[in-house]
Amino acid sequence: MIYKGQNLKVLIGTLSILTQKLQGVIHYPYTNRSVKVNKGRQSTIITATIRAESIQEKNDINITLDSNGEGKLSFIDYYYKRVIVGSLGTFKPIDPAKTAWRVDIELIALDPIKYDTETGDPIG
Repeated sequence: MIYKGQNLKVLIGTLSILTQKLQGVIHYPYTNRSVKVNKGRQSTIITATIRAESIQEKNDINITLDSNGEGKLSFIDYYYKRVIVGSLGTFKPIDPAKTAWRVDIELIALDPIKYDTETGDPIG
């Protein structure tokens, strides 16, 4: 996973991508009929635990995730535009020697649509 050019090493099994869409149901009184009304999509929420394997990498990740503004979040075959940091946890050492750290992050894709890496076309 790459955010604003910074490679984020996601710990296996910790990546979660929550997509949401708003829908309403209108029921027609005195009938057996209802219809669904689409009201658009909410922001996509991406959560993960990432790993830093050196003090320099830890500092680089901290600077990238602590910065303001929107960025691009890339995966292997798709990406999200207009991504911001929702929350950033505290770096915790993985081992007693403090040679590696982990931190929980939340990223918010303000544009909830995935885009194909090769073509740039929307997916879904």
